[in-house]
Amino acid sequence: MRFAVICCLAFIGVVAGACSSSSNGSSPTGGSDAGADRGGEAGPGPACQNSDCAPGNVCIDDGSGMGASCHLACTTQAQCPFGYYCNDADPVSWCVASTVSLTQTKGQWGTSCNPQGGASKNPDCDTADHFQCYAQSPMDTSAFCTFIGCRGDTDCPGGWWCARVDAAPNDGTDQRSFGMTRNVCMPRTYCAPCETDHDCNVATTTPGTANAPTQYCVKDAHGTGLCTSACSTDANCNLDAACKQFKQCEDKTCTKDADCPAYSTGMGHSACIAGACQVTCTADADCAGAGGSAAGGAEVCDAASKTCRPPKCASGADGGACIETCSANADCGVGRTCTSLSACMPRAGECLGKGAFCDPCRSDADCTGGGFCLDADYSTERFCSSPVKGTTCPTTGALPAGACPAAPTGSPAAGVGTSCTSMAGQLAPANQCIPLDNLGGTCSAANAANCVVGCWSVHPM
Repeated sequence: MRFAVICCLAFIGVVAGACSSSSNGSSPTGGSDAGADRGGEAGPGPACQNSDCAPGNVCIDDGSGMGASCHLACTTQAQCPFGYYCNDADPVSWCVASTVSLTQTKGQWGTSCNPQGGASKNPDCDTADHFQCYAQSPMDTSAFCTFIGCRGDTDCPGGWWCARVDAAPNDGTDQRSFGMTRNVCMPRTYCAPCETDHDCNVATTTPGTANAPTQYCVKDAHGTGLCTSACSTDANCNLDAACKQFKQCEDKTCTKDADCPAYSTGMGHSACIAGACQVTCTADADCAGAGGSAAGGAEVCDAASKTCRPPKCASGADGGACIETCSANADCGVGRTCTSLSACMPRAGECLGKGAFCDPCRSDADCTGGGFCLDADYSTERFCSSPVKGTTCPTTGALPAGACPAAPTGSPAAGVGTSCTSMAGQLAPANQCIPLDNLGGTCSAANAANCVVGCWSVHPM
């Protein structure tokens, strides 16, 4: 409980209210990198044929300017060797080398470490290769070895990302920092950004994610991908999320061409590629009948993979995958089915807002106008505060009208009230506007015990 904090908050317009995310970028080809495949015999160029490639490899133009060559196709991160990740190319993903070249040894990705050994020189981590111990307190039993100071997602293993996090808490303190951030390679958990399901499921786990459920990449209210898990009721989700059912197109899995729906238009035909049904092509005309209504128009022939895909998907060697919503199989086109999924979705409609008051955030860097990314009470929710305008937050009494914004319409905190911090503390610096919600009764200045900090979390009444 934050009774000490609540007593230092000034209430504003509190009224009764309803309850309410090495430089080498190549794929393992030719058998020279990690022994992932033996496709070099086919050589680069348009003459590449899938039959020339080693098992699990297919001909793909990776955008290097050398034409199609054999690449190790993947649908999960576990299919790629150490030092490679499964990219987000659509419709066929392949294993690509991470931008940091490593020799596999102990003390690397996800290895448990003792924060008492410090971060940069921790004996549990491979410090020779610059691994450090990432912890959220000096006693964090879920601390793990990783890269701190990553430059991008490709510095991290498959299913991880280069996350921007607050500088503290850390191995040296359980007190949070304000304003300072750092980049850390982290496993993609709930609300991490993604483009495909395999982005959200790691091959290398940490002590805190070892038994995590399977995750899926789904669209938020703006069409941006986020990682989440399946659910049956709201009780399966975080307090700031709700269980929502939706449908999206998924590739039909296969082991041979005969498993795929028949298709023949021009030079186009259906085939089983990398465990998924695809329509091969040489020109857009071959894809004329391959798409469904969810594709956003007739499908086009992807130059990299020579397969049909929706036109709204970005082109290029690693252009990103589409998430197509649907209502029936016919919406999804040849080789794809309309699949139902119930998943935990943020009540805010997104995992990362634009930095305004109550917008979801991941670190202080996500909040604008002098606000900070704060933690809600009893919840995993993080939201942006905003500074008090035109005055300071008093220790007693109410602020003038307009000193703090109201919680957004539609949020659980809407109509409950807004407060502010009259002194600096673990919740926030002084003079920050804070949204309030009901807990076990109606929140009011006279009933501070019924007030909790948060904007999008739903608490029991």
